[in-house]
Amino acid sequence: FKEPDHSGIIYTSKTGLIIKDLHSSDSLTRAKAREAVDVAPFSKEDIPLLYSAYLDRFPVDSND
Repeated sequence: FKEPDHSGIIYTSKTGLIIKDLHSSDSLTRAKAREAVDVAPFSKEDIPLLYSAYLDRFPVDSND
């Protein structure tokens, strides 16, 4: 029996990618990123990045 390899991309933080997508000029990309914020399993290691993003300005969609 061998332990599964948990070093793959599925187990890496996507916080930076979500924040980048929140700044996207594409409204669909932003919408998907907003959905991801609600379900992403953020960890304490993500706090500095999340705090920095909290201070950022993000594009506003006209349908929000």
